[in-house]
Formats: sequence, structure tokens, C-alpha cells
Amino acid sequence: MDLQIAAAREVLERTPGALQGLLGGLTDAWVLGNEGPDTFSPHDVVGHLIHGERTDWIPRVRLILEHGTSRPFEPFDRFAFRTFAAGVPIGTLLAEVARLRAEGVSFRNEIVTGPGGQQILLEDPSGNVVELFQPAASRA
Repeated sequence: MDLQIAAAREVLERTPGALQGLLGGLTDAWVLGNEGPDTFSPHDVVGHLIHGERTDWIPRVRLILEHGTSRPFEPFDRFAFRTFAAGVPIGTLLAEVARLRAEGVSFRNEIVTGPGGQQILLEDPSGNVVELFQPAASRA
């Protein structure tokens, strides 16, 4: 499947509302339960999404822009959300997901594919224009 930004946007824009519809107003018995050690409760999933929004996408793009390939990404800690989400009501976490998604990136165009590779322009939350480019696979 070729990724189409408009199609991806349909899902990404609906995520906060879908989470609110599924989890908003539920008691802790529903949102805090898990299946055992190292598994995620619904509360954990929302915290994990927040952590990813805060630390993964825009910070990694900035790292690439500032350092190119000279500096590797920090490993993504899938449990780091526990430092800020523990004890936070699900409603507060759901509001944070909605806020972060609303201030996320906006795409200026669909992915453009040419002989040299694929390119797309976007604006980060500060209004900076960023070009993402994936070179075409080398031909041997």
C-alpha cells in the first residue's frame, strides 16, 4: 500500500475523538486494569501515545536536521510514560492527547515521488517548514 497523506490524516485526526469515545468517563476499574507484568492498561496506552508525541516525532526530525546521520536516535523507552502518567486521571490524559495532536505538524502537500526519491513538505508546531526526503534505492 502506498501511503497517502490524506488517508493517514483521516485516522490521525480521529484518534483523540476515538480514544475519548472509548475511554472518557470510564471508572478506574476499566482504565487501569492490565493483563500482568509489562502489559499495558488503557490508561498506559494513552500515556504511551503522549510520550511518543512528545519525544519521538518532532524531536527526531530536529535531531536529523541538526546533526544529520552523525548522532543516533535515543532508544524509545516504551515505559517512560509512567514517570508522568501515574496517578493522572484518564480525562486529563485524553485532553493532552487531543492538545498534542491539534498542535502537531501540518502537511503542505502529498508525497511527491520522482526518479531521485520521495519528498514531502510540512510545518512543525512552531511554523518552521521542514522537507523530508527519502532517496530512491540505489540501482546495482
